[in-house]
Amino acid sequence: MEKSKGTKRRDARISRDNECTVCGITGFISNSTSTEEIAESVRRIAHRGPDADGTVIGKLGDMTFGLGHTRLSIIDLDKRANQPMSSQDNRFWLTYNGEIYNYLELRTELETIGYQFRTDSDTEALLHAFAHWGVDSFRRLRGIFAAVILDTRTGSVFLLRDQMGVKPLYYHLTDDGELFFASELAALFAYNAVPQSVNDDDLYEFLNCGFVWEPHTGFRDILKVEPGNYALFNRGRLEKQAYFSLDENTRLANQSDIATSIRSACNEQLVADVPVALLFSGGTDSTVIANETRDKVQALFMRYNDHETIKAGQVNDKAFVQAISDKLELETSEIDFTVSPQNADDFLFSIKSLADEIGEPISDYTYSASKDICGLARSRGFKVVLSGMGGDEAFAGYPRHLLVYLLANRSILTPILGVLRTLLRKIPRISKKISRLMSYLSEEDFALAYCRTLGYFSDAELKALVPHHHEKKLSFKNRLSGFLDPVGRATRLKKALRLDYHGFLAHNLTVADRSSMRVAVEMRVPLLDHRLYVQATNLSDWTLLRHFRTKAVLKRLLRPRLGKTLAERPKTGFNPPLDGHIDGLGKERLAELLTTGPITRYLNTDVISRLLDDHFAKRENNTYKLWQLLFLRFWLERWDVRK
Repeated sequence: MEKSKGTKRRDARISRDNECTVCGITGFISNSTSTEEIAESVRRIAHRGPDADGTVIGKLGDMTFGLGHTRLSIIDLDKRANQPMSSQDNRFWLTYNGEIYNYLELRTELETIGYQFRTDSDTEALLHAFAHWGVDSFRRLRGIFAAVILDTRTGSVFLLRDQMGVKPLYYHLTDDGELFFASELAALFAYNAVPQSVNDDDLYEFLNCGFVWEPHTGFRDILKVEPGNYALFNRGRLEKQAYFSLDENTRLANQSDIATSIRSACNEQLVADVPVALLFSGGTDSTVIANETRDKVQALFMRYNDHETIKAGQVNDKAFVQAISDKLELETSEIDFTVSPQNADDFLFSIKSLADEIGEPISDYTYSASKDICGLARSRGFKVVLSGMGGDEAFAGYPRHLLVYLLANRSILTPILGVLRTLLRKIPRISKKISRLMSYLSEEDFALAYCRTLGYFSDAELKALVPHHHEKKLSFKNRLSGFLDPVGRATRLKKALRLDYHGFLAHNLTVADRSSMRVAVEMRVPLLDHRLYVQATNLSDWTLLRHFRTKAVLKRLLRPRLGKTLAERPKTGFNPPLDGHIDGLGKERLAELLTTGPITRYLNTDVISRLLDDHFAKRENNTYKLWQLLFLRFWLERWDVRK
């Protein structure tokens, strides 16, 4: 059922003739790779760009290069803008996934210098920009992108990723100095020279947080180009270099600066020659975007099944969405949405699909909901959607941000909660959260403590569950410390935000990329404009959490338009209920799944059995732990090729 409300939207699309946008890329620098391998790699990312594909093979010094590309057309493209693309003299080659929002500015500047353009695409603007400015061109770019640029004269290859890491780029460098790269892991593993070997140290990170921290991927010797970085490959060697830093501009912004930056980011990301939809939940982030784009987008509100909403302990957002739509004069389409599988077999199938499609070990159940939502948008004719993703990480929007801000002295609260722990666990809505809070309070190291707010297992459980726990924990601690080195003596909140950039945000963006591109939809994220992100994360702690409210800055922006009640109200979110599905599988079936098969190579199954006993005896609510273990079981079944 679909309903519309609000005022009629004006047709305000901003045209970009012959634009080439979000796609999939793959390629190699090698003397031992066949054309069949790159063809298979392209096939494995066909869902990212179902409208067209292209491949080129050539020479790079004494080696062979191959570049592959699949394209999602946002408008009817001129074939001259196809990729891979070369400069007119064939010195430079480019395969590129993404969107350069300021490409017209770059084009105008390059034309005044004397460059001539064959197309109107942002692809050619990027190619000429690199030809003229070299790596200095990267700092000029605004957008979401992953690119590989070849210089056939010098034999250099540049692997580039956008400042926030919205678009992915994986790579493998062999011991023989051959390079392989792709937008997704499955495409990378199409090359015979790329090993598919699970990294058990990465699995320890996964068990801590539910994801792996970049540039790690869950596999040995498979890495990601990090956000705001490029990697230079030449003569078998690869060097990484940052072209962007969160610490570049530390001038404190004010409320007016933030409002201006949000407006600029939204306007830039409306550029398209097809209708643009907004994924509108009625929460703060999507409402901020709706306020700036209300006459240019179709807002889509996914109304969850009332029964599922109640089971999740949440409230239906429908009344809030209608009230906000009326205030903003926003055209909103309401779509009934059911995210939960209908039975146990469907539930297990959804986990297997997640493990197969996500690639990395990321046990984020919102993937399925995100893919279905993007699929519904696509079925209604939308290839481009705007999302409020990033608002929580930029503007301190999670409850854990308030937690680390308030609990500067954790030792005071620990004994109090220890006494109340048994009582609090009997309250369904917080039963699972209280264990995470106790784990947070028990860790001495801040970075490890912060991870306890992200994951479900306590350190004591991990010690019993994972072999060689001490060595793995120390290695993980050192990795986390490296992320915090640039912020030195910063506040705990600032450290939390920096960790989010490398971890939780990075995992969210991976989920967003895979779920949207799986159904050939381009997801844009205005609140992750890199200039805005720097402004926001450099605001004072008190400004971010003014009057102990999360996302205080964004809520202040909305109050004049919506009033206090609507601007300050909490958001439900997309988190589906899991308790019923886990309980519905039953102890025996879960034991069969979790204490046999590939998971036994990495974990102590006696500990898993105790988790099952405690859960079904109702001594502990281990739903999320069992969910994470189920995902790991199917992920290993799909990706662990060790016999």
